Parts: sequence; structure tokens; C-alpha cells
Amino acid sequence: MSFPTESASSCLIVEPSRYSLYRFRLLLISMMGLLCAVILYKNTKPQFGPGIVEFPGQFSESFFYPFVEKKAPKGKFVIKEWIALTAFHCSVFEFYPQDVLWTIKVNGWQVAAPGLPISIVNYGGRTIDLSPFLHPGLNQIELQMEVVRGRGELHVFVSPWDKYSLLIAALTLIVIVSVTLFAITP
Repeated sequence: MSFPTESASSCLIVEPSRYSLYRFRLLLISMMGLLCAVILYKNTKPQFGPGIVEFPGQFSESFFYPFVEKKAPKGKFVIKEWIALTAFHCSVFEFYPQDVLWTIKVNGWQVAAPGLPISIVNYGGRTIDLSPFLHPGLNQIELQMEVVRGRGELHVFVSPWDKYSLLIAALTLIVIVSVTLFAITP
């Protein structure tokens, strides 16, 4: 018994099915969503520059964010921090002081935020919208703080409730759902 042989001219051409095109499009959309989320995160992330801390009766000292002074003199002091923002900049920040944060000034304007002063009793920090005071480019934030327990420390983060943070989260969720659908479909 002999088997039929195929000539070189009669090659089988496999046409892609609709299902494989659907999977390819799903994977392509998810990769584009991930790329958009990464680009948006990179372009909205604030760049903290050098800062100055001024304790009463002492010379000004420069520091780089975050501010941590393990043996700070008790009393009020001032922190001046410069932040560079892009055209698509975040505007809602969370403040976590070690002891007490009394006032916030942004670009010379006093911020009248509910919840000020913020003390160490507020473990979760405080979310404050600074959008009326910020602009693309270099911004100065001046914070009047007080050391009560001998350690001066301040951390500032972009709030997860900022509009760009929410958009990044939504894009990431779309990517996760798309990749999950891609993985579970046969």
C-alpha cells in the first residue's frame, strides 16, 4: 500500500479563525491599555526636589524628600519643598506628619483645608485637594509643623482618589480583565 504524496505546489493554507483573531485583538488591547497606564503614571507622578527646613534659632538645612529628622528640637518649624509637575499633574495629596502639621501654603497661597491641623492622632493622614493652587512646572509647598515628641517627619503621597490615580487604576483593571479573558478562553 502506498500513501499519496503531495507536490510542492499543493501546500495547505490555514486561514485564521475568528476566534484566534478575537484573542489577538484582546491581547493587543490589553497591551495598549497597560502601555497607556504606564505612560500616564510616569507623566503624572510629581517630582520632589530639594527642600529646606528652618528650625527656630538655627540655620536653614537642605534635605531631599522625604523629610526625616530623628532628633529634632521640640517646637514649631517650617518646611519648604519644591515639586515639579507636568501638564497632566496630580492635585490631591495625602499628608502624614509625625507630630503636628499646622498650616499649608502652596505658591504663597494659604490652603484652608478642613481637618487642619493634622496631628499624630490621625494615623491615616489627611487627603487635601491642592488643585486651585498648583500649576504645571515648579511649585513651592510651605508647611508649618511642630515637633512634640522629639522626631520631625513628613511624608506626602498622591492620593488614590486623585483623578489620574483613578484613571490609572481603571486602565490597569481593564488590562487585568482582558488578560484573564485571554487566559481562560481555549
